[in-house]
Amino acid sequence: MSVYFEHQGRTLWNPATGLGRWYAALADAAADIVQTPTGLTENDDDTYTVDLIAFRTFAEKLYARFFRTRNPLVHALVEPSLLISLVMLERGGITMTPATEHETRFLDKIPEYSRLMAG
Repeated sequence: MSVYFEHQGRTLWNPATGLGRWYAALADAAADIVQTPTGLTENDDDTYTVDLIAFRTFAEKLYARFFRTRNPLVHALVEPSLLISLVMLERGGITMTPATEHETRFLDKIPEYSRLMAG
């Protein structure tokens, strides 16, 4: 079984059901911290509708929060969910522009995550 994260009929990610729900729960928790809705809506048919504009805002706020701290535990908790979010944004046609070398190194991980997220 799997779930689909979709934007306007386009699949951004199709993980196993457990993984998809786990990601959505982590995104919801992060949304509480950054005080912004995720832009993800769970549907009855094993899909999540992605409002790309709201999802972008969520990801940008999470990204900013991630780079504001140097706490390695925050990085360890947030990094995987943030990278999954950035892959989905890229698949929806939205990319982040790094402002620092540290951000560039981080964003260089996106292709690896994209491969891991391939069907």
